[in-house]
Amino acid sequence: MLAFLAGAGWLFLSLFADPALAAHQLSDARLKLELVGAAVTAATAVIAAFHIQVRGRTLPWRTVPLALFATWQILSIYRCLNGPQDGPAEEILNGRSPDCFLFILAASIPIALVLFWVLGTQRRYVGWSASAMAGLAISSFAAFLLQFFHGFEMDFGDWSIRFLAMGIVVGSSAYVGQMLPTRSI
Repeated sequence: MLAFLAGAGWLFLSLFADPALAAHQLSDARLKLELVGAAVTAATAVIAAFHIQVRGRTLPWRTVPLALFATWQILSIYRCLNGPQDGPAEEILNGRSPDCFLFILAASIPIALVLFWVLGTQRRYVGWSASAMAGLAISSFAAFLLQFFHGFEMDFGDWSIRFLAMGIVVGSSAYVGQMLPTRSI
């Protein structure tokens, strides 16, 4: 599953991302932390979702991805401290932040379809814990892809819009994942 997500992400980025923006993103140390945080959170959350789905809820698989997510968000807030200051709410809502919000929501849909299809092939019912962890993986991977289309310094307004979009994806995944029928192998 991780190889499929990496391959699909590489194909998407190679077809649609701006090469100059990608080179800029990879040259800035603070942006590298953002990319690494999103990628590591997505990878561990995918592994945790499958582990929870197959073996049940265990403390390490519920906490490690959440700890990595919290670390990533703290680093993002630190990055915001060194960036431009927040503008008025009108600037945030009329700037590029809504585009980022919509990008995360839109990119999450195909990722969720594939991830939940694979999770549904297990013999067990997809519970809320595995679904929420899958939502964390989905939203983190979408935030990773966003970094190659988000060409400006992130401030607290941008961070809060991204955090809200990720929360919507996680909450929706936890809700929808419980309604999915299971298939026999």
